[in-house]
Amino acid sequence: MPNLDGYKLKVKDVFSLDRHGEGVKYGPFTKLHNKQLLWHGSPRFSNRTVLREGLRVAPPFAPSLGKTNGICFYDLANAAAQICGPAPGQTAILVLAEVALGDVEQKRVLIDDTVEAPAKFYHSLQSIGAIVPDAEKSMDVGGVKWHLGPLADEHTKLDDPGSLGGQQPYNMFVVHDESQFCMRYIVTVEFSGMKPIVAAQNTVQV
Repeated sequence: MPNLDGYKLKVKDVFSLDRHGEGVKYGPFTKLHNKQLLWHGSPRFSNRTVLREGLRVAPPFAPSLGKTNGICFYDLANAAAQICGPAPGQTAILVLAEVALGDVEQKRVLIDDTVEAPAKFYHSLQSIGAIVPDAEKSMDVGGVKWHLGPLADEHTKLDDPGSLGGQQPYNMFVVHDESQFCMRYIVTVEFSGMKPIVAAQNTVQV
C-alpha cells in the first residue's frame, strides 16, 4: 500500500465490509466518473460508531475547530493512519472506501471549515499533496482506480506557479455527501514507527 518514508505500517488483517443499506445509497453514484479506492482513518474510540452508523458529515452546529466539515479520504495509508492516534507497537483500524469523486475542485492549500462545499459543477474537493502515489502504477479494478505505489515526490512543482503542485504533504479528498462513497474493506495495521504529520479530522462523533 502507498506509504510515507519513515512511517511503517504492518497489515495484520483485511476484512471485506458490506454495511446494510450503504450499497443502495451509493448506487446512483456508481455512474459517476473518477471512482477511486481511498483510505479513511478515525480515532480509535469512534471505530464502533463508524461501523454501526457509517462515516458522517458533521452537522452545521458541530464545532469544527478549523477542520473540514466534509468527510476526508486519502490515497496514502499513512495519512489516514495518522488520524487514528496510536503509538508505535499499537494497532489501528483503517477503512478502504470506494469514493465517487467525479469532477474534482483542486486546491493548493489545506481544506478547512471555510470551504463548505465544492464550487458549482464540481463533485468533490482535493487538497493537493507533494508526495503522491505514482499514477503510472495505479490499477483499474471494475472501473475503480486503486493506488498501488510507489510514491512520487512532486515538491519541485511548488516552485512553478503554473503547476498544481500542492503545499500539503499528501493528497486529501473531501466529499460532502454521505451517499458518495461505499466502505469496502476494514484493514487493521500495526505501527512500527511514526513520522508526525498534521492531518485534518472529519468524522463526527455521536
